[in-house]
Amino acid sequence: MDSSEDNHTFSESGLRGIDETLQRELDTVQAVYFPPEVEQYSSSDSEGESSDNDDTSNALFEPTISTLCNTANNTLNEDLCENPEPGDSSTEVSEELIHNFLSVSCQCSLGPNEQPCSSLFTEATVFELRSQCLELTSDQLDMLILGRLDGHTKERVGMKRYRSYYFVRGHQVCRKTFLFLHCISKKRLLNLKSHLRSNGLAPRVHGNQKGTPHNRTPHSSLQNVVSFIDNYAQREGLSLPGRVPGYKSFRIKLLPTSTTKAELWRSYKHAAEVRGYTVVGYTQFVQTWNDFLPFIKIMQPSTDLCHTCQKNTEKISGCSGASEEDKISAVEAHQDHLRKAKREREIYNSAEKERLKKSVFVRA
Repeated sequence: MDSSEDNHTFSESGLRGIDETLQRELDTVQAVYFPPEVEQYSSSDSEGESSDNDDTSNALFEPTISTLCNTANNTLNEDLCENPEPGDSSTEVSEELIHNFLSVSCQCSLGPNEQPCSSLFTEATVFELRSQCLELTSDQLDMLILGRLDGHTKERVGMKRYRSYYFVRGHQVCRKTFLFLHCISKKRLLNLKSHLRSNGLAPRVHGNQKGTPHNRTPHSSLQNVVSFIDNYAQREGLSLPGRVPGYKSFRIKLLPTSTTKAELWRSYKHAAEVRGYTVVGYTQFVQTWNDFLPFIKIMQPSTDLCHTCQKNTEKISGCSGASEEDKISAVEAHQDHLRKAKREREIYNSAEKERLKKSVFVRA
């Protein structure tokens, strides 16, 4: 809007000249709510310049937002990094944490001219050392620290205690700086020093790694479970005659659908108690089944076969070396059984429909 138009905002409405008091009030309102523009831009400015001006006007708000964010971050960092513990094994490489550590220093006198040893390293060097340590695995970092401790740990004369000297890149440093540069805690360093004195320069092994749990199931009990399930499958199971749709392997043994794992476990429990064997729980029983006998499965209700179908399937699968007449007779017998079963199913379905119709009429 042009400045001349701003000056006549109220004059065009016909309100000027009515009263001097009203005119002063209108001037005050115009000065407060419709101030004249300080700088005018010509209408010949290109679209690119107008977009730059829009970006510049939007950028006026950025310092305020960034200032708020920086203030919040600084407050949070002051709470987290106030008097930072150099031995903190944090997995974060914070430049502010490094800056605070070098500013406060380690308060030792191992550096040149009795200066703190932390003055020997720049922020870039400290950042590099901490990043390299954090990239290593726990075992690799242990071996790195053990290697730096080995050769600089000496036994005190007349005492059973040892004294360690810490060196990083050829410079002797105090323990505080050594912990900070390697991103470890004081407790971990003491454990590594104790391991170095006891086992030498060797990787640390957890105490329970080679131990046997107190609640481990004996091998003989697991063998009894495997034998029981395998013998039951040999007696009651059905081996597939070959490739069958729905099964990826033809070596699977199918148990009848009337069998459940809980029922089989109860049978195993009774048999084991009679013979005086150690009985495993149901969970361990099922886990042993899945681990050692995954090919023994229970048929789904929709895929089980009747007794005649099982016998016919076994007869057909056993005709590999029989004559052609025996094979044809076995296949015809099985097909005849399937036709009879289909006819019986049709009669049953029709009778069921008639029963439903009669029940509907009775209710009506």
